[in-house]
Amino acid sequence: MIADRYAAALFELASSAQSDVLGRIDLEFGQLIDMLETNQSLAEAWRHPVLKLADKQHIVRALFAERLHPYLLNLLLLLLEKKRHDLIGDVQVAYRERCDVTRKRSCARVISPCPVEEAQLADLQALLGAQLGSDVAIEVEIDPSLIGGIIVQVGDQVVDASLRGRLQDLKLALK
Repeated sequence: MIADRYAAALFELASSAQSDVLGRIDLEFGQLIDMLETNQSLAEAWRHPVLKLADKQHIVRALFAERLHPYLLNLLLLLLEKKRHDLIGDVQVAYRERCDVTRKRSCARVISPCPVEEAQLADLQALLGAQLGSDVAIEVEIDPSLIGGIIVQVGDQVVDASLRGRLQDLKLALK
């Protein structure tokens, strides 16, 4: 995957730096992706097919030169130059995955039919952390069609403890 090559290069540069550049770039990259998803004008300028390369690079430098680590800023400029700006989200995901491996951090996606209380999330986080042997960040997604229970996904492993999932299992068992 091309995005992984860009992420690997950025990760290698950040890893060789003296301070916690890995973490800083990870945080800034996440904030940048959030801005591109929420700021319509910025997203349009980033993707605009007719806007000249020099104009796009000028916009990026004007907006981010003081906000982003130089390695990340250079990556943005390179993506624009190589006409690979559409890969930015994939590069960020691949970079974060590399950081997670280095920091022994896992990300779990929890799907619930309703908002989950903080105490329950803390308990689930501790349980998953003990099982995985790493710190676990939990991302909660609400899906009212589950009826009850939860689905937990860590990487490619899925544990379906939802009422909908149990009903489907029962339906298959009765056939």
